[in-house]
Amino acid sequence: MSTALISPRVLELLRFTETHQRHSEALARATGEHFNIFQILRVGHLEVTTHSPILAELLNPKGKHGQGAAFLRLFLARFDVHGFDAESETATMKMEYYTGPVTEKSGGRIDIVVKDGKGSIISIENKIYAGDQENQMTRYRDFDPKANLFYLTLDGRKPSNLTENELNRIQCKCISYAEDILAWLKECRKDAACLPNVREIISQYIHLIEELTNQSTTILMNKELIEEIIKAPESLRAFYTLRDAEAAVQTELIARLDAKLDDLARISGLDREDPPLRDLHIKDNGFFFTTLGLSHRNLQIGFAFDAGNYSDFCFGFAKIDDKQPCPDAENLLSAFTKAFRYEKPTNWWPAWTHWEDPYRYWRQEAFEAIRSGRFAEDLKTKLEILAKIARQICPDDVTNQTIL
Repeated sequence: MSTALISPRVLELLRFTETHQRHSEALARATGEHFNIFQILRVGHLEVTTHSPILAELLNPKGKHGQGAAFLRLFLARFDVHGFDAESETATMKMEYYTGPVTEKSGGRIDIVVKDGKGSIISIENKIYAGDQENQMTRYRDFDPKANLFYLTLDGRKPSNLTENELNRIQCKCISYAEDILAWLKECRKDAACLPNVREIISQYIHLIEELTNQSTTILMNKELIEEIIKAPESLRAFYTLRDAEAAVQTELIARLDAKLDDLARISGLDREDPPLRDLHIKDNGFFFTTLGLSHRNLQIGFAFDAGNYSDFCFGFAKIDDKQPCPDAENLLSAFTKAFRYEKPTNWWPAWTHWEDPYRYWRQEAFEAIRSGRFAEDLKTKLEILAKIARQICPDDVTNQTIL
């Protein structure tokens, strides 16, 4: 479409947004906002290895912060917890608290459990991006009918598999990172004002939560942009015109990626499966490559989304038919783990892992990498390693197999 056919206000709003973005980035650089240890290490989205350990450490009276039960008492006051010894320095904390084998009505592992000296319990189920397990909160309530039971999410949402009445029945309190945990963390930071190391770690974590919940300084600056959008009818119409173009822009970028995949397959000596790309936003969709040796063993090299809406992008070796066996799966996993960190094999993925940020969740940065060609370069690197593993473990000559 030529610029002559585009509303002048659309072009004006685009230019304003670009200027605003440059100003926001300059402010972030000036304040050091982007220097965050959790984001640098690309662990900010990991609830099991980042968020739960930090929260648990702060709640632990024996934590290395050295403040005894001070942070725990702030938590008890903030969330109006009753029946728990607020003065207890003998409280204990445990993560992944085992309550027995999972059945329909019992068992599982509670993310964080804090016990006071008299046995009263605080149970916290921590959800950043993970989905709800069947009967999970009901099972945890049945484990201890008197426990203070919390369901923690970014926005305070309710468990997707519980009605309001069921939630009230099991007395489960839904709390959010966006408001509740942030408020508590800021109280903890104030309490640690004279402890530089503790204070700065809490500050870094607060910034991470603000980023995850769209409350960072840069994002809050968007109020100026919002005012620009809503100040006149033509501005609002221009905004909706741009918003309606989002899916089309993503489709065009993916079409450009599609062409690059053919080149990457040719360079790596692989065959592409099921081109062209379509409906990548749907769970389990992606793009796949194979060799004669892989296909003989019901295998393919896969890059796909483990969840919908361009989320949980993963890669590795996947079955072509998940109902059929996969010879050499054990050897393949062994070779894969020498090259990549790995996750527990599934029925469809014998050897796989999630791609770390910025590609695990395809948002602005990922699509920008597709536009610039950086994603194709990163993909080429991984594809070359996977192709090498494929030819060593699953050679085209099925009578001549080499084990790494």
